[in-house]
Amino acid sequence: MKILLKQLIVLSFLVIATGISAADTLSVTKGQLAGSALGVEVPKRWMTKEQVEARFGTPISKSDPVGKQPFTYWVYDKYTVYFEKDQVLDTVRNLPAKK
Repeated sequence: MKILLKQLIVLSFLVIATGISAADTLSVTKGQLAGSALGVEVPKRWMTKEQVEARFGTPISKSDPVGKQPFTYWVYDKYTVYFEKDQVLDTVRNLPAKK
C-alpha cells in the first residue's frame, strides 16, 4: 500500500511538472508594446512628469493620484504613461476602441 501511495505522489508531481513546463511564454523586447510597435518615440522609464510634458505635450487626460505612494497615469492618443510619484514607471500602447 505504501509503495502504491508513493508511486501516485510521484506520478502527480510529474503530471504537474509537465503541465508547467508546457506553458506558453510571451517574450517582449523592451519598448515593443509602446514605442517600437507604434513607430513613435514614447516616454522612457524614470523621466519626470515635467520632462514628459515638455517633450510629448499635454496629455488627453491625467488621473488623480491613488495610494500612499501616489500612482497616476496620463493618457495620450496612442499610449498611456504610468507614473509612481513623479517618475515614469512604464509606457503602454492603448488598445483600439471597440466597434
